Amino acid sequence: MNSQYVHAVSSELARVQELLNEFAQAHPKIASRLRHGSDGGSDPQVRRLVQSFAFLSARTQQRLQDEFPQILQPLIHLASTPYLKSVPSLTTVEFAVSPEQPPELEGTCVERGTLLDSELIDGVPCRFRTAKETVLWPVELTDARLLHPPFPNLAGQSSSAGCALRLSLRTLTASITFDQLPDLDCLRLFLDAETDAALTLYETLLSSTLGVAIRLEGERPRWLSPDVLQPVGFDPDDRLFDHRAALDCERILFEFFCFVEKFLYVEIHGLREALSQSTETTAEIDIYLGVTSDALPRRLSPDMIRLNCCPAVNLFPMTTEATEAPDRASQITLAADSSNPGAYQLHEVRRLLIRNEDDEQFELPRLHALEQNVESEGAPGYWEPVIDDATVIGSRRDRIAIRFVDARGATVRLPECLVFADAICSNSDLPQQLDHGETGVVLQPQFAAIFECRCVSQPTPARHSPLGSAGWDQISELVPDVLALADGASGAPALRAILGAYLHDQESLGKALIDTIHRLSFRRVTGIVHQSMVCHGLELSITFRRTPQTPSGHYLFSLVLKHFLARFASQNAFLRLRATFEDGKEIGEWPISSGARSVI
Repeated sequence: MNSQYVHAVSSELARVQELLNEFAQAHPKIASRLRHGSDGGSDPQVRRLVQSFAFLSARTQQRLQDEFPQILQPLIHLASTPYLKSVPSLTTVEFAVSPEQPPELEGTCVERGTLLDSELIDGVPCRFRTAKETVLWPVELTDARLLHPPFPNLAGQSSSAGCALRLSLRTLTASITFDQLPDLDCLRLFLDAETDAALTLYETLLSSTLGVAIRLEGERPRWLSPDVLQPVGFDPDDRLFDHRAALDCERILFEFFCFVEKFLYVEIHGLREALSQSTETTAEIDIYLGVTSDALPRRLSPDMIRLNCCPAVNLFPMTTEATEAPDRASQITLAADSSNPGAYQLHEVRRLLIRNEDDEQFELPRLHALEQNVESEGAPGYWEPVIDDATVIGSRRDRIAIRFVDARGATVRLPECLVFADAICSNSDLPQQLDHGETGVVLQPQFAAIFECRCVSQPTPARHSPLGSAGWDQISELVPDVLALADGASGAPALRAILGAYLHDQESLGKALIDTIHRLSFRRVTGIVHQSMVCHGLELSITFRRTPQTPSGHYLFSLVLKHFLARFASQNAFLRLRATFEDGKEIGEWPISSGARSVI
């Protein structure tokens, strides 16, 4: 009998004993029938049964490790694909500005990562973190309405407009005029409506705008080109989750499936030149559209378009409890807060810290980490997480098991010490207990200098990691070949399978949109990238079906796919995406993209 099998038996025995103890604490009456107490004491016959079970299951464990070597675990960690993680609660927050407390004339910046606390639930606040920098201006949106033709004094392309969206702006106080806001060049609009209506308005603004006019009292309108309207949510600084090794293209797709609201923003750029010369307190922005009002939501109200909004995620930094590791310990379990186990979920350990008997503190590096801390050189070993769903009792996710290893992954036993970690946590399912009400959940920034805010939408339920029985199927879809995808009739099913690996919710809008992918085709083309370089590339055409379940959303979905598929552009090549419906109606065609690769 080799030493690996002996170690497997010991590991299984410790795991089962821990399970029994946790079960006895959670269900003492049932455990008493098994003759197992909450203090860990067992009947001798029960102990023999547990030992026999551990002896037999150790062989199964070894066979699994032979089939799925442990090297896969660090490889998955290095890939850091976000869909292998649990998804915390998400929401959209709106910062309240008022005449009594207006923002600075230069704009008040709410930094990305600002922490916002809810009211206490059982003594614990739900803590959200803003996911995008937001600049607050002493300006409010007073009205949003549709205008219908005829439009007098229009020239050029805008003369064929079927309708126009008028946004009325006003400064918060009569003492503030637009020329006092020299840095106001961009306004971010959040489309706060039912999903179908918001997606329809989003598509119309970004694909059917003919021109934009800035109207000031007593002056001729100042015209801006349609490209001053830009989508939001695709830049690296717009990310919801800080998966440091994740590719942006994967992150964008995953975040679309998790939280469509994150992309329902449109920015209007180029306002500085027109507004900075106005001594008025009001202004109007007219967006002329190449569609009639029948293509827009039936009821358009000012509440459907909001300023001062940004996405927020229920993630925050937290230091775990210090846990005493006995002498020659090879494994330890860290808890976020043992006094409130249901209030926290531990998502990621950023730094593992050890304090020895001499009160010296040092960091223990993670095995196979991308970034190794120079200060941790000379540490007595490394750490790696123990991935084992069997240790979770009653859906407790506030803990993580840590194993101490050497550089080759062999077990290391540390002397007696205190172990704690800097971690990223969430409130697990606690945000679902927040009372949204008519006005939304009120959140208080941790720093009083920032304005009060509220949740525009009900926080989403936390969704826990799908990496289980189907995890290996998902991992097998990580490296597709876009040429194979577009190969005839098999292209659409292959793309649907790859996109499905990023889904957390099989009943979501994302799943419905994936199912509408009908056909894929491609042709080789030549184009100019970076203004002067001629490259070969692929034009990929995706055809969608129309279904009652997906009356809208194909434009935004195609825009997300454009970013996702750009990762497959080879060196010195590009990808161009064109999306249509079965009847030939065009959804959109986007410029060529070479992903993040440099053209040599």
